[in-house]
Amino acid sequence: MVKAVLLGMGVLLTTSAYAKYFPPADVQQLIEKSETLNDKCRGGSGNNPSTMKACDQRDKLIERIEKKGYCYGSFNRDDARYSYRWLPCKMDKTR
Repeated sequence: MVKAVLLGMGVLLTTSAYAKYFPPADVQQLIEKSETLNDKCRGGSGNNPSTMKACDQRDKLIERIEKKGYCYGSFNRDDARYSYRWLPCKMDKTR
């Protein structure tokens, strides 16, 4: 019982610690769209016009996300790119 309570408290503390970094709903929707377009862009054929269209749309969405204060980066300047995530631009150490 004590372990369950402590585990629950740990989850709540961890969740609340990162809550301030979680994007608002409108930004989250833009991020989800950009990730879908990124899959089409990176997974498509380079000579297919729909691939280039997906890349262009993704890039425009990323600009909108950044204007809303969220960037794809890291809290740590030395992190490898695979560990990047969306976070407030003011906290991004990779720019």
